[in-house]
Amino acid sequence: MLSTEEQAVVETVADWVDREVRPVVRDLEHANTYPEKLIEQMKEMGNYGLAIPGPWGEVPVSMPCYALVTATGTPTRSPELRPGSATPAARG
Repeated sequence: MLSTEEQAVVETVADWVDREVRPVVRDLEHANTYPEKLIEQMKEMGNYGLAIPGPWGEVPVSMPCYALVTATGTPTRSPELRPGSATPAARG
């Protein structure tokens, strides 16, 4: 179970991916372009260092939260991985 703060992290990343990444990812891939703008946005949001403990990491989160943040950016993200829903293992 994710804390309220971790749910907010996952929701924020999911919304950002839907708003900023999905519309341009195909063009970036086909052009073989480094997504500098997206990387900078990820840094600003604190996505770098989520799995790295302090004092070096940004925001320490649990492994389930990190896994959901990572899965949020995948093209095969399924509805059960949306924020606030139980993972298949948790429902099992």
